[in-house]
Amino acid sequence: MKYYWINFFFFNLAVSLLSCALLYAFGRYAFQIIFFTNTNWLVIWTLFLGWCIAQISLTSFIQIFINNSKAATIIGYLLSIFSTIVGQTICTVIYPFPSELPFLLKLYPPIALSRGVYLIGNSCANNSSCYTDIFRMNEELYRIYAALYGWIFMFIFSIYLHEMIQQQYGTTKVPSFLKGILKFLNKGKEENLVD
Repeated sequence: MKYYWINFFFFNLAVSLLSCALLYAFGRYAFQIIFFTNTNWLVIWTLFLGWCIAQISLTSFIQIFINNSKAATIIGYLLSIFSTIVGQTICTVIYPFPSELPFLLKLYPPIALSRGVYLIGNSCANNSSCYTDIFRMNEELYRIYAALYGWIFMFIFSIYLHEMIQQQYGTTKVPSFLKGILKFLNKGKEENLVD
């Protein structure tokens, strides 16, 4: 099963990063949008990478409750698109800058992405100076980064739940599934593990 999850994560990460690269290339080079041309690339790509990780983790979590992984992925991304529209509304109407978005809303990836894009765009529009350094940004943006990258723990938890909850095909594992994680992390030191 570990190869399935490794393949699942890196395949979806590659697809997500490819779509982010296309967005970045068109925004920066083809259309020369100020958001992309004047903002430090590291600020944008840190947000994109965090969002990709969070989306993959959210999809794997949804996959636990839906037996078909393709259907779970489609439902996850449709939910993401709808939530991004709602998130954009929340960021611009309910919590406009300088109001800070509540932390619980930042935990949901599409809303966190919407807020991150809103804050970066707001910096470019209102201050007429986009973020040129990743160490000199709005503090809320750092919390958004932390919330997005924190989803890697949800991915690991999703793998655990996937093994524990009865699926359509296969059987559940006993809580000793944690031994499998330890074996995976120790690679080759399996003989030292106590049964």
